[in-house]
Amino acid sequence: VLRFAVGDAADAQKALEAQWTVSNAPEAPAPVDSPSPLDRSTVLPLWIAAGLGVAALVLVALVLFARRRG
Repeated sequence: VLRFAVGDAADAQKALEAQWTVSNAPEAPAPVDSPSPLDRSTVLPLWIAAGLGVAALVLVALVLFARRRG
């Protein structure tokens, strides 16, 4: 069970690293009316990674609690 959580966390980390690389690539200056840099396509991978992290923590807590109770 923990292996799946670790695998999901590793996938999320790779996605964040890819997003970070793309977002830090040199580019032309943005026009004045450009959208905010924190648009949906930028924030969505962060929400996904945060959700996977919370899910992994909850899963670990449930497994430990179940083992403790017998």
